[in-house]
Amino acid sequence: MSHDPTASQSITGSYNAQTDGKGAANVNVLNFNLTPDLPTLSDAILRQATANAPSEERTDSFVVPVNMVPYERNAFFTGRENVLANLYQNLLDENRASLPLPQAISGLGGIGKTQIAVEYAFRNQNVYEHILWINADSYETLVSNFVSLTQLLHLIDKQESDSQHIIQTIKYWLHNHLGWLLIFDNVNDLSMIGDFLRFGERGHILMTTNSPITGTVAQCLEIKEMDDKEGALFLLCRAKILDLQAPLTSASTEDRQTAFEIVQKVEGLPLALDQAGAYIEETRCSLADYLLLFRTRQNELLKRRGKSITNHPDSVTTTLSLSFEKVHLANPAATAIMQVFAFLNSDAIPEDILTQGFSTLGGTLKKVAKDPLLLNDAISTLHTYSLVHRNPGHTFTVHRLVQAVVRHSMSPSKQKLWVKRVISAINLAFPETDYANWQRCQQYIPHIQVCVELLDQWGLAFAEVADLLTKVGRYLDESVQYQEAEIFYQHALAIREKTQGPEHPGTATTLHFLAHLYEDQGKYEQAETFHQRELAIREKTFGAEHPDTAKSLHCIARLYREQGKYEQAETCYQRALAIREKVLGPEHPETASTLSGYAVLLRKVQRIQEARVFEKRARATRKKASDLRDS
Repeated sequence: MSHDPTASQSITGSYNAQTDGKGAANVNVLNFNLTPDLPTLSDAILRQATANAPSEERTDSFVVPVNMVPYERNAFFTGRENVLANLYQNLLDENRASLPLPQAISGLGGIGKTQIAVEYAFRNQNVYEHILWINADSYETLVSNFVSLTQLLHLIDKQESDSQHIIQTIKYWLHNHLGWLLIFDNVNDLSMIGDFLRFGERGHILMTTNSPITGTVAQCLEIKEMDDKEGALFLLCRAKILDLQAPLTSASTEDRQTAFEIVQKVEGLPLALDQAGAYIEETRCSLADYLLLFRTRQNELLKRRGKSITNHPDSVTTTLSLSFEKVHLANPAATAIMQVFAFLNSDAIPEDILTQGFSTLGGTLKKVAKDPLLLNDAISTLHTYSLVHRNPGHTFTVHRLVQAVVRHSMSPSKQKLWVKRVISAINLAFPETDYANWQRCQQYIPHIQVCVELLDQWGLAFAEVADLLTKVGRYLDESVQYQEAEIFYQHALAIREKTQGPEHPGTATTLHFLAHLYEDQGKYEQAETFHQRELAIREKTFGAEHPDTAKSLHCIARLYREQGKYEQAETCYQRALAIREKVLGPEHPETASTLSGYAVLLRKVQRIQEARVFEKRARATRKKASDLRDS
C-alpha cells in the first residue's frame, strides 16, 4: 500500500516504545470508544481542529513509524492460517473487484480474536505506514484513547479536553492519510464506531467483536474452536513440551493422545488451552496429571491464569463471566436460557424444551418462551456474544466451558433447582413414542443423561425423573434398542422404589414395561417375575376386580401362552375377562382384546369351536366401537 505523498510520512517526538525484536515499535496506549451520533464538521471546522498539528519540517531527536499494537507478538500463535489468508485476500489482494469492506473477527470470548488481529498486524507491518490500535469496549475508554492518540500524533495540546474536537481531529487525520490500518478491539456496539467505517477507502479497518451480526457495514469472519491437531500442537508448544517450530508428530504417542483428550475436554477453546499450557509449564506436572485434575477440579482450573501472562491476563471464567454480565443487563431472559442450557448436553439442544416446557422454567422464561418474538430477542442477545449458536432444525449448540462457567456461578441449591426445572421441561416436551417421532425422541437422550448424572452425583431423586426415564425406555424398547431400554427402565425402577416405595402404583407401571421388554427379547422367566410383582402391587392397591389388575392378568396370560403354559394362561385369561366384562362391560375394547387373546390360546389347544365363539364376540365388539367412532 502506497503512502499519501501529500501527508506526513512520520511522526516525531519522544515516547516510550518497545520492539518485538525485529525493530517494530509497540506503543502501549489506552483504549477508546466512539459515540453513536457524532456531528459532521465542515471542512473549515476540520481545518481549525487540526490547527495545532506540527508541520512536516518539524524534527525531534528521532523519527519512528506509527505502530500502536499494544501487545507483543505471541510466540505460541498456532494455526488460523485460513483466517489470516482471508483477511489478506479481503484487505490487501490487488485483484479485488471493489474497495475492501471493514473486516470483523467475531467469536466467543477466549476464542483468540485479539491474537488473530495482533498476528495480522505483525505479519503485514511492512505493508502499512501506520497501525493504530483502539480498544472499543466502551465510549469512555474510546475517548480516553483518542486523547492519547492525538497527543502521540502531536495533533492537539495536552490540555485539550473537548472530546468532540479530539474525535474530529482523528477523523481529519484519517481522511488525509493513506496506508493506515485501524484496529478496533473488543467492539461491543458497532454504532460507536460507525462514523469511522466510512474512511475505508483511505486505509483498512479491522475489528474484533463477540457478535457475528455486522449487517452491511463489515464483512464478518466467525472464528471457530481449534480442531484436535491444531489445539494439541498449541498446547504442547505452550507447555514447552515441544519446541516452537516442532511438528506435532515429534511428540510421543502418549503425549499426543493426552493432548487430544485435553483439547476435547475444553472443546478447542484457545484461552483454555493457553491456561492449561501455562499451568503445566509452571507446575511441571504431566499432561496426564493435568487431565486428571481437570476432570475433578475443573472450576478451580478455569479460574487460574498463568503468573507471567501479559497479552490476555483474564482467565476463562473471568472472560466468560464478563459476557454473562452484559447479557444479563441486556436481557434477563437470555440469562435464564443459559441457565437451562447449562444442564444439558452441549450439542443439538431442542428448542421444544423452551417452547413446550416453559411452564416449569420459572417466571422470567415462562412469559418469554411462549412468545416467539420475545424468545427470538433473548436468543439474539446470546448470539450477539457468541454464547449460543442456533442450528437448522430448531436446535442450539453451546460451548461446554460456557456451560461449566454458568454452572459454577450458581450456588449448589440453585443448581439443583435448575436441574429439576430442566427435567420437568423435558418431561413436558418429550414426544410421543410413535415411529414418526423416533428421531426427535433420540435427540433428547443425551440431554436427559446429563441431568440424570448430575442428580445421581447429588443423591437426588424424584418421581418426575422416573416418569421421564420410563418414557425414554418405551421409545428405546419400541425402536428395538433393548439394551439401552433396560438401563433406563432399571434406573426408573430404582427411583420409583426409593421415592414412592416398592408397592406404589408408579412402581407397578415401570415393572409392567420392564416385563414387556424382557418378553420382547424372549426372556420369559425375567418377564414373568416382573409381571407377578406388578400384579401383586395392583391387587393390593386397587383390589382383585380393578381394571389395572385385569391388565396385569391379561399380560401374564399372554406370557404363559407364549411359554406353552396353557393351563396357567387360561386361568389368567378367565380372570381378566371376568373383571373386564363386569367393570368395563362386554362391549369395551379391552374386553375385546382379552377375547381375542383367549381365542388364540383355544386354537393352540385345538378347541376350535370355542375359539370361534370368542373371535366372533371380539369382532362384533370392535365393529361396534368403530361404528361409534365414525358416527
